Amino acid sequence: LRRIPTVGSSSLPFLSLYGAYKFLRNGSEMFQTGYDKYKGCCFKIASPISWHVVVSGTPLVEELRNASEEDISFHNATQELLQFKYVMGPEIESYHAAIVRTQLTNKINATLPDLHDEMGLAFADALARNGNDWQTICATDVMHHVVCRVSGRVFVGLPLCANKEYCDLMNKSADFFRAGFLLAMFPEWLRPVVSRYSLRSTRAQINRAENLLRPLIMERLQMHQTYGDHWQEKPSDVLQWMIDTAANEKQRTVHSLTLNVLNLNNAAIQTTSITLTHALVQLATHPQYAQPLREEIDIALRKDGWTKTGIVNMRKLDSFLKESMRITGLSTGTLLRLAMKDYTFADGTFIPKGTFVSAATRAIHHDKDIYSDSEEFRPFRFYDLREKDVEGVGKGAKHQVISTSTEFLAFGHGKHACPGRFFAVTEIKAMLAHFLMEYDVKLAPETKALTPTASWDRGSKQYIMIRKRQF
Repeated sequence: LRRIPTVGSSSLPFLSLYGAYKFLRNGSEMFQTGYDKYKGCCFKIASPISWHVVVSGTPLVEELRNASEEDISFHNATQELLQFKYVMGPEIESYHAAIVRTQLTNKINATLPDLHDEMGLAFADALARNGNDWQTICATDVMHHVVCRVSGRVFVGLPLCANKEYCDLMNKSADFFRAGFLLAMFPEWLRPVVSRYSLRSTRAQINRAENLLRPLIMERLQMHQTYGDHWQEKPSDVLQWMIDTAANEKQRTVHSLTLNVLNLNNAAIQTTSITLTHALVQLATHPQYAQPLREEIDIALRKDGWTKTGIVNMRKLDSFLKESMRITGLSTGTLLRLAMKDYTFADGTFIPKGTFVSAATRAIHHDKDIYSDSEEFRPFRFYDLREKDVEGVGKGAKHQVISTSTEFLAFGHGKHACPGRFFAVTEIKAMLAHFLMEYDVKLAPETKALTPTASWDRGSKQYIMIRKRQF
């Protein structure tokens, strides 16, 4: 590792601890500094856990995303960083990702009526307090609540998705990530001892979730045991798909199903709500784009209604969302991997076993050689590119927000790209469309500049002013 340039501190012992502190305070700036100095190469940063190697440039990003799990592992990186075996318990058998990749993605169109119904109720409950008058809201908190309800409608169904205690509990999903990250800072031999004390809060949350979910799960399990895979008015939600596809009875217990519901919420709600909040702040910052977006939404809804086709045809809205994610994405770095053995990149960079590696996502998204006017928010940037490529192979599909590449890494890239992005993008676009058609928005004086956050960190509170739409 000594041959890899260091950003933020010396490679010497103890001095690197100062660099780890700087990483927590100014990680985004450190990634950008490294990218500016060593673009096309690797550099390293002292994180609170270990040395973290960052790759930049298309060849290295491509090599990282194509590397085998045996060489550089995504699965082991997330396990090591988030310490699921302690935070969620050693008995967890997580299989929600496979359900997201298949059933949730394939049934997006079937879920949209429920999504639309719940978002109308959730937005009305959260926002319709002062009629036609402007009101200041904390978009961060409100959107977290709305996303929890809307996602919950598809994850566990009514009435639990609208239960305040359940939503409040699911809104604490970031606690699991923080707890895992904190535990990962300790050496392996200390983690069993530290976890006895540091995880009391998360274990209490798991117990609360189990108590809330138990009546629903027991009812579903009884129906499954009595009628098998088919019965009248059988729910079609993620919880039911988990029960149906469980590989064994161990995966069909209240505890196991609760852990998988929590895992799904932890992965989905935090990221979706922050992305939605950032998009709304961009809309409040640039209100001149509301009208062309509304015109497109109106045409799409008149033609296809609240269907997958209708949402897909909101191309300007798709571009607006992608540009918002480019400018203020969730994370400074993505494509997180852990070297399972000594590995040498094609350019000769040597990575020893046990080293974390990722791509400099935010810096790539702000690279002026990739994006013209890269620091400027241009909401229809990708719409214009898509229109130019409409006659080409794929008809401009590569410019959609769900499409990953070495130049757009918000969802990762390659075989480990976020499997839930198809549902998440549909959900976010639907909520943005509903908001635009029902509300006006402008900046509140309290609004702070948007900055990229860690995926477990909701970042600074964002405030906007809203009112019922004036015609």
